[in-house]
Amino acid sequence: MLWTTYASNYSQQSGYTDGYNKDFTIKKLDEHALAQASIHRVESCFVPISIQEVYCRFSLRVNAHSLSPEVCNSDINRQELSQLAELYKDKGGYKVLALKIAINILRCNWLWRNKNTCPTSLRIRTTNDNIYHILDCLDLLTLKVSDWESDAQVVLDQFSDEIAHALSHDGKYWSADIKAKLLPTFSHEIFPSQKFIENKGNSKEQGKKSRILATTLTPSGYETVCMTGYKVGAALQFIDTWWDDNADYAVRVNEYGIDQKKVIPLRTPAKGNDFYTYFNHQVPNFIEEFMQVGDADTIPPSIHYFMSVLVRGGMFQTKSEKVEKKKLSASKTKKVSAKEAK
Repeated sequence: MLWTTYASNYSQQSGYTDGYNKDFTIKKLDEHALAQASIHRVESCFVPISIQEVYCRFSLRVNAHSLSPEVCNSDINRQELSQLAELYKDKGGYKVLALKIAINILRCNWLWRNKNTCPTSLRIRTTNDNIYHILDCLDLLTLKVSDWESDAQVVLDQFSDEIAHALSHDGKYWSADIKAKLLPTFSHEIFPSQKFIENKGNSKEQGKKSRILATTLTPSGYETVCMTGYKVGAALQFIDTWWDDNADYAVRVNEYGIDQKKVIPLRTPAKGNDFYTYFNHQVPNFIEEFMQVGDADTIPPSIHYFMSVLVRGGMFQTKSEKVEKKKLSASKTKKVSAKEAK
């Protein structure tokens, strides 16, 4: 079990708005104002002194839901999407997606800030009774895939084959038990997931913790910190390198290709490379393009991206004309019944 500490930290004034107004003019402050400290109450997590190994484990389940829409009120859309998925499968497209997902797993990107802080090894067991080992995930993190050692390349190829088969064969149950072993240093700090806290800024909220760590129960009944499924899944979705021909980094699969570090969308309706542009206008063209495709290497990047969003899943719906008319009517009259407001 990991130690969780609750501390009150005194933080010096350092923000732009501490010394300047919104219109970029200098605030009128007394000589001590910027020296005042703000109190932040946060939780932190450290490895107990006697612990020499830390394990982080999760299970991954893969289903072939992208082969056909789960719910669709248009027979034409259902037929086109199913046909596109079948062509993508026949040309080996799912293997491309599986390779990218497998690389994120083997590099332990799902450990986020913990992935390169100490020596880390990996053990994977799948429902096909295959067991894979990576002795040093840091080596994989710092090297190009082509420079990986032969043992790691074999693991990547075989593990991604299993993922690709599960993605492209409906009705087949497949999962993997993935466990990372970290060798921490003395009183090593661990960075688990955090719980969302809505700070309303009123007096009743003062004194409460501004950062709370996510927790779960161990088999023995002890509470310990954890990485949430959402956090782990988000790391595996960083495979979109198709947003630009010269892209040198991946962003998380998203309808608008959000670059979280730059806080910008890389795929927009104006550029015509977002998911909904493809969904509404390009699926028949994608099917025609497959007539020129020889293998997975010649599949257009836009199709890889489109299929990656379908693999991730979601509600891809547009507003009906009936709904638009109802909203227009409500905006004109400025009256909405309680039933409609719900």
